[in-house]
Amino acid sequence: TSTPPSSSPTSSSPSPSIFSRPLSRNPLDQENLTMVHAPHQTSSHSTSEPLRIRAHRRHNQITRESTDQSSQLAMGKDCGNHGDDHLRNGCRRLLAVLLVLAFIVAIITLIVYLVLRPTHPRFFLQDASLRQLNLSNSSGLLSTSIQVTVASRNPNDRVGVYYDRLDVYASYKYQQITVAASLPAVYQGHGDVDVWSPVLDGPNVPFAPYLASAISQDCQAGYLILQVKIDGRVRWKVGSWISGHYHLFVTCPAFLVTSGGNGAPGASGFKFQTTTYCHVEV
Repeated sequence: TSTPPSSSPTSSSPSPSIFSRPLSRNPLDQENLTMVHAPHQTSSHSTSEPLRIRAHRRHNQITRESTDQSSQLAMGKDCGNHGDDHLRNGCRRLLAVLLVLAFIVAIITLIVYLVLRPTHPRFFLQDASLRQLNLSNSSGLLSTSIQVTVASRNPNDRVGVYYDRLDVYASYKYQQITVAASLPAVYQGHGDVDVWSPVLDGPNVPFAPYLASAISQDCQAGYLILQVKIDGRVRWKVGSWISGHYHLFVTCPAFLVTSGGNGAPGASGFKFQTTTYCHVEV
C-alpha cells in the first residue's frame, strides 16, 4: 500500500493574500493606488465645485455693484464739473461781448469827436454898471443893484446849443449878493452870438461881518472885484440828434475901479474896467 506523499511545508502553508503584501515602493504601483482613490477625490471636488462657483459669482456681483456706484459718483462729479465749465464759458463769452461793445462805443465816440470837435460855448462880460451899493454895518445887510451885459458865442461848426435855463446872479468873495435873474431860453446855431443885459438886484441881503469889513476896505481903496455867475442847463444838437441835458456853470470876473476904466461911473463912482473872458464848465 502506497503511502500518500506528505505535503511539504511549502505546499501546506497558505498562499499569501494580496492585501497582506507590503506596499511596493515601485512608482508604478504608487500611481495605481492613486488611480484607485481618484474617484473618491473627484466626487468630493464635484460637490464643492458649485459652492466655489456661487462664491465667485457673488464676489463678481459685489465688485460690479461697487464699480457701478463708483461710476455713478464719478459721473455726478463730472456732471457738476461740466456745469461749472459751462458757467465759466458763459461768463467769458459775456465778458468778451461787453468788451467788444465797449471798444466799438469808444471807437464811435472817437470818430465823432474827431469829426465834430465839439467845444463848450464861450462867454464874455462886456459891461457891468454898479447902480447901488449900500452896506449897513449896524444891521449887517447889503443892498446891491448892478446891470451886466453878457455875450455868448457858439464856436462849433456842426453843433448847435439849446440854452434851456440860464440863471444869472452876482457874488462877492463866493457869497451871493443878488437874487438870480432868469434869462430867456434860446437856441444858438453854428457860430451865432447872443447878448443878454439883465439887472441884478439884492435888497437887504444878510452879509457876514468879515465880508462887510473886506468890502469897506475895497471901496476905500477904489478897487472892487465882483463875480457874475451863470447857472444853467444846455443840450447839444448834431443834425437831427439832440442830446440830454448838461449842467452849465459860468464865472465872469467884474473889475470895478473909481479911477480910469471904460464904463460909466456908477454908485460910489465905480466904473467897469474892461471886457473879461468868462470861465465855462459843462
